[in-house]
Amino acid sequence: MQDCLDIRNGLTRFYTDKLRPARVDNSSIMRPYYVRVNGMDRWLQTRIDKMLDCGIITTPVAVSEIHAWARERKLTETGGFLASLR
Repeated sequence: MQDCLDIRNGLTRFYTDKLRPARVDNSSIMRPYYVRVNGMDRWLQTRIDKMLDCGIITTPVAVSEIHAWARERKLTETGGFLASLR
């Protein structure tokens, strides 16, 4: 994240002399997540590792996959929360 902020703020000499757009691919990064939502959907039900009183711990999920799911959920629900666990 700091790299992106540095480049956005014009600090590019440390990184490269050519600034080209790059596509971010975080589909190979797998992490468990803490998720808190109102109601369960099919996608989340298939990724439960542990049920807690206040949320769910998922099995390891690709970062890109859970972010896509969260964007989709945001269309129908407000107030959901997720955090990557390391």
